[in-house]
Amino acid sequence: MKGVRLYRQSFMEAFGCILPELDQLTIYGASFRIPDALSSDDAMVDQSCAELRALSPDGVLDFDEGFFSPGFFGKFAAGILDDWNKLYLFDRARLSRDELRRILGRQGAVEYLENHRLAREAVAAVDPIALFQNWDGSYWQVFSKRDGWANRVIAAAEERRADWRLVDFSAEFPDPAEVAIRHALFDHERLRNPNVELSAPASSRNERKTAWI
Repeated sequence: MKGVRLYRQSFMEAFGCILPELDQLTIYGASFRIPDALSSDDAMVDQSCAELRALSPDGVLDFDEGFFSPGFFGKFAAGILDDWNKLYLFDRARLSRDELRRILGRQGAVEYLENHRLAREAVAAVDPIALFQNWDGSYWQVFSKRDGWANRVIAAAEERRADWRLVDFSAEFPDPAEVAIRHALFDHERLRNPNVELSAPASSRNERKTAWI
């Protein structure tokens, strides 16, 4: 699957052109804060938190693992953090937060280390409409099954004279540098515990193939 990478852009700069479509989807995984425009006093913060809880399929408000029904982007997209972030978008909430967390490996994510394919299969297992990723504040990239999104994002980037390039999900997710970092961390753990083994999350094994892989 092809995607678009945009350098030195905020989420709103990079994807504001498709925000109305994003607002119709369920989102999982986002790290965000209440936007400045909605945090000028305690009453506005309390109201925003109440609205966010109402949008959450499980009623949980987690600023580092946002899980929201349609309606999040229209009011809160400006609070999405532009640093180490992943957003998975769905037509609806087919899976619970715990199921998504388990399959996508947020608890350590050892599947990144030895074989990139295992990380991609975890994404394929949850089968999102789109995946947005920010790597260390350097760039945002989006992979999507929605026709036309990539062209609109590129056209908007061209208007801003922003740097962008096409990327391929099968070659550049996870990011090679991220894999190298995780290798270094794992090698350190292996020195401490020689019995540590790499394995894919059980839920990502033998999943049916989708457009992602």
